[in-house]
Amino acid sequence: MSRNKEFPKQIYGIQELYRSCGEPVEVDIVAVHGLNGHATGSWTSKPQEICWLSNASFLPRYIPRARVLVWGYNASIFSQNGKAPSADRVLQHAQTLVSQLEADRDLEDAAKRPIIFVCHSLGGIIVKRALAYAESRVRLTHIYSIYVCTFAILFFGTPHQGSSKANILSSLQKIVSIATPKAAIDLESGLVNALEKESEVLQNITDQFTPLMSNFRVFFFWEQEKTDLK
Repeated sequence: MSRNKEFPKQIYGIQELYRSCGEPVEVDIVAVHGLNGHATGSWTSKPQEICWLSNASFLPRYIPRARVLVWGYNASIFSQNGKAPSADRVLQHAQTLVSQLEADRDLEDAAKRPIIFVCHSLGGIIVKRALAYAESRVRLTHIYSIYVCTFAILFFGTPHQGSSKANILSSLQKIVSIATPKAAIDLESGLVNALEKESEVLQNITDQFTPLMSNFRVFFFWEQEKTDLK
């Protein structure tokens, strides 16, 4: 998945990338990017600029009767030149995802259409929290429908038990905050801290999500070779 240093301006909220042409839509596929990711760029191959979620040779080829959506949110942990990083926590992002997805499906008159979530990294944690939140709102039918309609979840490199890389990144943030003037860079550690190993946030989300897993088709994907991070 691509790095975001050359990505265009971030997209926030729900955006449709692909829709079944000439045939009824049978499923909504919702892609949620990870930490420091981008709504479309995280799923786009460089330098060809091919987004596998919407390119006719990739996902639409195999699931042609789908509506493919991306959900963008501020997952930045640091920003420069006056642009603020995300101050939201996992729960706030999860609630926003549920409300915006529900509103989009309501406009489509598709409140009962099946949902498949495709999640990368932090995106998987947010989706797990979002489904636990939706399940707990059984009396709010419009919110509860997101839980009921979810058919499958695909986790790409999601650190369910936390990541040692998050611990390292948290340490680097502290060094940067000491060495760099506040006016030059702004840091936000909430999302990074949530991904650290033995994180209380992750444990709570796992405790909430585990009883719900049997209601979904769940798939896990991870890298078999090291990524050159340069």
